[in-house]
Amino acid sequence: MEPAKVDYLAWKKGSAPAPPRQASVCFQVLPNPLVHTCCCDVGAETVTAWKEVPDVVPWATPDDCVKAEEIAKADEGFKKALEERYGITDMDLVVCDPWSIHAMPEGLKVGAVQLACYAC
Repeated sequence: MEPAKVDYLAWKKGSAPAPPRQASVCFQVLPNPLVHTCCCDVGAETVTAWKEVPDVVPWATPDDCVKAEEIAKADEGFKKALEERYGITDMDLVVCDPWSIHAMPEGLKVGAVQLACYAC
C-alpha cells in the first residue's frame, strides 16, 4: 500500500520520517472457500486489519489451474474433437494454459479457469 503522497514527499525532502511500510494481502485458507483480506505493518511485523470478504469468488490457485488442464485432457468430447479436427490422439502433446477470466459470467458462484490449448 502506498503512503499518502504528502507523507512520501515530506520524507523525500527530508522533513519527515519515512512513512510506515504497509502491505495489503488477499488470501484463502484452503479447503475453506472464503476469501479474506488483511493489512500488515511491514516494519512492525503486525497485522493491523483483517476481514472476511463475503460473496467473492477467489482467484484460481496453481492447483486449480493444474486440475483444469487434467479435466480438459480427460474429457471425451475434447479428445474426440482433437482427433477429428487435427488428428491428435496423444494427450501428452497437448498443453492447456490457464488464463484468468476477467469478466465472470453473471451468477457464477464458483471459481472458473479458461484454457488456451495447443499441441506441441
